[in-house]
Amino acid sequence: MTDFYQRIEWLAERHEMKLTAFLTRCGIPKATFTASKHRGHEPHLKNIKRVLNAFPNVRVEWLAWGEGEPFVPAAPPEKDDSEEVAALKRQVEQLKNLLLEKERRIIDLELKLASRT
Repeated sequence: MTDFYQRIEWLAERHEMKLTAFLTRCGIPKATFTASKHRGHEPHLKNIKRVLNAFPNVRVEWLAWGEGEPFVPAAPPEKDDSEEVAALKRQVEQLKNLLLEKERRIIDLELKLASRT
């Protein structure tokens, strides 16, 4: 993609949108886009801003100049601590039950030993 207009067309395709729908979402008249593309005009800053407002995950450097990656890297998903905490609580409960069982066996063995003497 060598120019702004090709990048816009690529974005529309990437978002599985017809170009007209993509431009409408951005607030760019299709006639303006088509005329500017065929005349080889540089993109207006207001049109770059419109695309970025409609699609904030697009990187300005890529959109305006074709430099770098097209999209801002996604933030890592936040962990759902409640699932981890619940799993840990289950493990603690299992360990507690095992310790109680061990304690009962020790007491039983001590009672048997005491009764033998």
